[in-house]
Order: sequence, then C-alpha cells, then structure tokens
Amino acid sequence: MAETFSLELVTPTGIVYQGDVEEVTAWNPIGQFGVLAEHINFITSLVPGVVEIKLPDGVILYYVVSGGLAEVKDGKMTILADSS
Repeated sequence: MAETFSLELVTPTGIVYQGDVEEVTAWNPIGQFGVLAEHINFITSLVPGVVEIKLPDGVILYYVVSGGLAEVKDGKMTILADSS
C-alpha cells in the first residue's frame, strides 16, 4: 500500500473533502501537476478543471473546480477552490 497524506478541499460553502489520500492531480496555469506523500512544500493557483483524488482503497474521486489555490505544506495539502 502506498503512503498517504492529508487533504482538505474547501469551497466558499464549506469543506467538500477531508481525509487521507494517496495522490491528487489538478491543473495550474502551466499544466497538470500531481502530488504524492512526501511532496515538497509549494503553493500554486488553480485554473478551471478537474481535481482527481485517489483514495487509499483505490477509489478515485473527481471534483470540477473553477479555479482557486493549492498549497502543500509539511505533508498536508489544502485546496481552496472558487467552486466545486
């Protein structure tokens, strides 16, 4: 089983997803990026697109966002989406 990390996906209406994940894939102004456990700290803007979340049990969740920010810091990822 792959390593996991904590993710919180938040919109103006509240928390959409909160929990441990294996991988997150999203879109920023220069293209698609992925985040795995032990990823370096970074922050980026998001462009409209699909955020793909792979859970530890293999289930994949898809959320459409209209933009926002993504931050990876100290083993936790936070996505602040304009809408989902």
